[in-house]
Amino acid sequence: MKHSLIIVVFLCFQSLFSQAISGKVYDVKTGNVIEGASVYFDRSSIGKITDEQGYFSIAPQLNSNTPLVISHIGYETLVIEYPKLGENLEIGMTEEFFKLSEVVLLSDPFTRKQKLEVFRKEFLGESVGGENSAILNEDALTLSFNSSTNTLSAYTSEPLVIINDYLGYNIRFDLLDFNINFKTKSLKRIDNIRLTYIYGHTFFTDLSIKEERFTSRRNRVFKGSVQHFMQTIWNQSWLEESFELRSYDLKQIEISDAFEVSVGSNFFSKKVNFKLNKFKITYKRGIFKNWSSLTLISGNSIIIDKYGSYSPYQLLEFGGEMADHRIGDVLPLDFEVNQIFN
Repeated sequence: MKHSLIIVVFLCFQSLFSQAISGKVYDVKTGNVIEGASVYFDRSSIGKITDEQGYFSIAPQLNSNTPLVISHIGYETLVIEYPKLGENLEIGMTEEFFKLSEVVLLSDPFTRKQKLEVFRKEFLGESVGGENSAILNEDALTLSFNSSTNTLSAYTSEPLVIINDYLGYNIRFDLLDFNINFKTKSLKRIDNIRLTYIYGHTFFTDLSIKEERFTSRRNRVFKGSVQHFMQTIWNQSWLEESFELRSYDLKQIEISDAFEVSVGSNFFSKKVNFKLNKFKITYKRGIFKNWSSLTLISGNSIIIDKYGSYSPYQLLEFGGEMADHRIGDVLPLDFEVNQIFN
């Protein structure tokens, strides 16, 4: 029986690579097809726009657990966690009515200009990539400061469109949740921010045409990032990489004492079981070391794939250098890692 199961699973695995994900997108209420809907694998550059028949077909280039996202202005964004390969999906979209919660309509002591400046810095980041990125449709943003909780929140009526001139990407970001929690009723950022929370779906369009300057820049951004760290966990390539784990009193920690990696629920995943709920991460860059921290908020395990994607994302909180990487430093999951080391 065991041999039969292995053979069946192997055959299923082989078939995944020959089948596309395809389907039709339509309006649930009217039944009319929706032309121009974006259908893409989250945080990748792999996706399509539906045609005049509402149809799309995406080649299975990303062997991952990354969800499929369906988005269109005026409709609620849909997420299919495990899209069915080789089948025609029927995807119904519901109209979205953009309405702010009553909570955020409380007295707001700050101007839009003040809030927008803070939003840009926390969303795009203050790295070279962040400073060389611009949001093209800032008018779609609604920003509100809740004086009772000292929280700045952001909402959008459409996906944000970002141009990153440093890394050579056009980024479509479907913002689902954005909050900055301050210690005081102030927008001052230094020593005043408790937590910045950003969540959304991302689609990349590569504008670089494989220019060498963008390759070297992406190289620098990737090294020492969360994506790099997660890929190192997947590959168990600690000897080849420059990561080390340390306790909060700076004593070195063996990898096996921090977490263990086991087989996931399918070929595209592995399970990481944490033995420590917090530790520091160093990455050696030349003669310097970058310091980050990882804290397990709840639970004791996550699922990762070979691209560096992990879930549930809410379980981990990063600090230090890794936390400073914002949208201006994000790379798509299908970024060709092997080109980095050439």
